[in-house]
Amino acid sequence: MKRLRIVAAIVAALLTVYAVVGIAGLMKGFDLIGAMLVALAATLAWLGWWFVIRGWRTVQARLKWALLGGIVVGGLGFLLGFFGPLLWAPDANQGPLLGIFITGPIGFIVGAVAGALLGKSPRERDVTTLTK
Repeated sequence: MKRLRIVAAIVAALLTVYAVVGIAGLMKGFDLIGAMLVALAATLAWLGWWFVIRGWRTVQARLKWALLGGIVVGGLGFLLGFFGPLLWAPDANQGPLLGIFITGPIGFIVGAVAGALLGKSPRERDVTTLTK
C-alpha cells in the first residue's frame, strides 16, 4: 500500500502542475476545452492527494463513491454529448467532440465531487443512525 501511495503522490503532483500551468494559461486567454481539461486534471489531482494524505482506510468509502459517481455521471455525460449531436444534427461532423471534450469531463467532475460529498463510510452511517 505504501508503493501505491507513492505512485499516487507522483501522479497527483504531475496533475497539480498541469492544473496550475493550465490555470496560468487560461488567465492569458480563455479556452473552453483547455478549461475542461484543467478542471478534470484538478479533480483527479484532488482525489489523488486525498488518498495520499489520508490513506486508504480513512477515505476508502468516500473515494470509491467519488470514483463511482465520476465514472457513472461522466459516462452518461459522454454518451449524451457523443450521440446527442448525431441524432439532432446528423450532418455535423464535429458533433461527437462535444461528448469527448465537454460533457464527459464535466460529468466526471460533477459526479466525483457529488460522490465524495454524499458518500459515507459504514462507520459514518452507523453514527448518523445512532444520533437520530
